[in-house]
Amino acid sequence: AIFVLSHGDNNGNIYAHDYCYNFEKEIQNCLTAKECPKLAGKPKLIFTQACQGQMTDRGIQVQNGNTDGGESYRIAKFSDFLIYQASYKNCVANRLSDSGSWFVQALCSRINQCDKRESILDTLTEVSRDIALREDDGFSKQQPLLQSTMIRDLYLKC
Repeated sequence: AIFVLSHGDNNGNIYAHDYCYNFEKEIQNCLTAKECPKLAGKPKLIFTQACQGQMTDRGIQVQNGNTDGGESYRIAKFSDFLIYQASYKNCVANRLSDSGSWFVQALCSRINQCDKRESILDTLTEVSRDIALREDDGFSKQQPLLQSTMIRDLYLKC
């Protein structure tokens, strides 16, 4: 698993102290089965706490409605990626100066609470819900972005 906690922009860049990295080109693509054959068939989890732009999501009011076994096989080079980003494209990732980022707080809390029968995708869906429904200042909302090409369930606890 890789955790990136930094600043970002709407062009997919992550800013480090010494360099600006393009997330897709310089992080994700380096981990593909083609570029890193030893990671083929293994889960690659990337968590990013960084803005993806400067837009603040103000939210909208909504009404409640009703509404494997040893055989050889080929996989796509982008198989088994799970990328979880603190904010949706072009949006800020909220943080409080005294207690830190909403994303890291919710992620750590839910991982500590998760049951061993709960897959990582189930846990991350709960994290997304916690953050999406969070009310702090009444003006700012946040929606994490979860992308998965996982081809198996993954459990954090056994």
